[in-house]
Amino acid sequence: PASVSACDATLVAFLVARKDCFKVPPETFHSWLITQDIVTMQDLMEACEDDEFVSEEMRTGGLKAFKKRAFIKAVSANSG
Repeated sequence: PASVSACDATLVAFLVARKDCFKVPPETFHSWLITQDIVTMQDLMEACEDDEFVSEEMRTGGLKAFKKRAFIKAVSANSG
């Protein structure tokens, strides 16, 4: 991508703040999210509503299994 949008920056900042939830660097997880068409916090919130996606896909992307609930809670709390 040529430029990072404001929404994207918010997403990256959120991931960095929650880096303890990942078994990979937050930047790696962010790159993986982009491959799943998740590019904004809104996209991430929608994705977190799909328990199967979080349980299976996000673990593949680098989310720690035991951090799943904490991560979803943080995402929903961040919705403003």
